[in-house]
Amino acid sequence: MNFKSLLGLAVAAGVVVATAQAGAQTGKPGGTPTRPAETPRTTVTLRFDAKSCTASDRAVLTEAFALAIDHVAVGLRHIRETPDSQHVRTWFGTAPRKQITFVLDAVARRLAQPQSFTVSCNDNLCRQGPMAYTVPSASRMGFCQGFFRARLTGEDSRTGTVVHEMSHLAARTQDHMYGRTRTRGLSAKQPDIAANNADNYEYFIETLNE
Repeated sequence: MNFKSLLGLAVAAGVVVATAQAGAQTGKPGGTPTRPAETPRTTVTLRFDAKSCTASDRAVLTEAFALAIDHVAVGLRHIRETPDSQHVRTWFGTAPRKQITFVLDAVARRLAQPQSFTVSCNDNLCRQGPMAYTVPSASRMGFCQGFFRARLTGEDSRTGTVVHEMSHLAARTQDHMYGRTRTRGLSAKQPDIAANNADNYEYFIETLNE
């Protein structure tokens, strides 16, 4: 079951949820994305909820946020240098490139300000089953058991989940559609909505290495 779809009540209450160190490297000609590294090169100091996050949780989250910073930088470079690449078209169709760039830039800027939001771990909102959630009004992001069980990179990964949640916090994206197949369909049929859908940004970043 896709737990991303279970939390309509939480979303209605202003909580946005999700289930589920890299310098830019040289890309190939023809619009192939630059490939982000798999280990972080960026250092990040997060503001944790001291009551909910263990030392182990903090280490896992710090790694994921550091890698997200680096991968988003690669994604931004790609959209700016090759805005009509197949990779961009796959996840955003004909959506305005200015809007996509705006969201990714907002994500990058907020990730670079880790003291401007609070990170919590496995708290009460996690009982509803998401991988993670965001409360934009409180500048709070929560990460749940599914997040800590996920892979660091790849589809529905910890790094991608950080990007998904940060797009909610930094750019107020919505959860119009979940899942790789559905979000690709959204980009083809409703590209303007895809440009405001958190999962499209997650998969755009997660698949830069494909």
